[in-house]
Amino acid sequence: MVLVPEAILGVFLTDPETLALAIWPLRIPGATMLFDAVGMVLMNVLTGADATRTVMTVSISVQWLLFLPAAFRVGPTLGHGLLGIWMCHVLWRAVQAAVFTSLRQRGRWAYVRV
Repeated sequence: MVLVPEAILGVFLTDPETLALAIWPLRIPGATMLFDAVGMVLMNVLTGADATRTVMTVSISVQWLLFLPAAFRVGPTLGHGLLGIWMCHVLWRAVQAAVFTSLRQRGRWAYVRV
């Protein structure tokens, strides 16, 4: 995704202008996939430890209170378009991964009553 986005996008896009516009929005998630992977693994670790309410609260809060308002402000309102929205997506996933990392390290999830 980072090194050869043209080859990947070329399967789906034939218009050269559209292809050129899509290169960076593909590279961004490819370059930051580590944040996404850490967040997903820790989210599932906490879910498996029966901290589902905490996972739900964090996920919904970060998405609805951070990502969506930021994406709307940066993308259409400030004119940064799709690239700006993808940058907000990276921020959302990094914050979510940081919160899940912090929750995991605190260890309160280990004492959840079933």
